[in-house]
Amino acid sequence: MLADDLVDNITTELNETQQHDSLVEKARQTVKNDPNYENEYRTAKSELQQDINQMNELQKQFNPTNK
Repeated sequence: MLADDLVDNITTELNETQQHDSLVEKARQTVKNDPNYENEYRTAKSELQQDINQMNELQKQFNPTNK
């Protein structure tokens, strides 16, 4: 019984590892196939931060008690 449980646990872990490896490989292929991917990511991240900053500033203006 214990041996069967161990085999099941190891099998589950191997399957999860294979799924993770597959996702990592897909991410690598995405980056490899799109040379501008890193720049696009940085631009999107910067734009998001600007939007967050604007929202925080508007919130301060409309609700000055929450500084």
